[in-house]
Amino acid sequence: MGDIRRVRLRDIRRIVLAYKVQFYLRGLVGDIASRGEKKYGFISKGRNLVWALTIQALLNDDKIGEFLEDYGADLKVGPDFRERLAKIATIRLAPILNQAISLPSYRDQLKAEKFSFLKSNAFFKVCRNMGADKFDWAYKKL
Repeated sequence: MGDIRRVRLRDIRRIVLAYKVQFYLRGLVGDIASRGEKKYGFISKGRNLVWALTIQALLNDDKIGEFLEDYGADLKVGPDFRERLAKIATIRLAPILNQAISLPSYRDQLKAEKFSFLKSNAFFKVCRNMGADKFDWAYKKL
């Protein structure tokens, strides 16, 4: 019975992390956009994409146990969590997004100012696969 509770607790802490990320989405989008308005100005149209990729980055981080311990047990959101998310946005997400939008079909859509692909599951999978190639991510569920 104790093992089942630990698994449920783990799942709950992962959900708490995901919940907390939503409070910093505007800042994360800003962190990515600040790397170059021409290059990343589109990202404000893809907030949900940033949220989903941030969750994948967190769940694939070598320090996931530390994240869960430090931030998954309560609903407090503090500046240290924000700093960790900012690093993820600039070190992990920005390079993935840059590589993904350089693919011809997405580059052409950006030029035409068609941003609907940012909300597609297909583009999320492209980014997630690039995360797998670049950072050894595996698809993780909450």
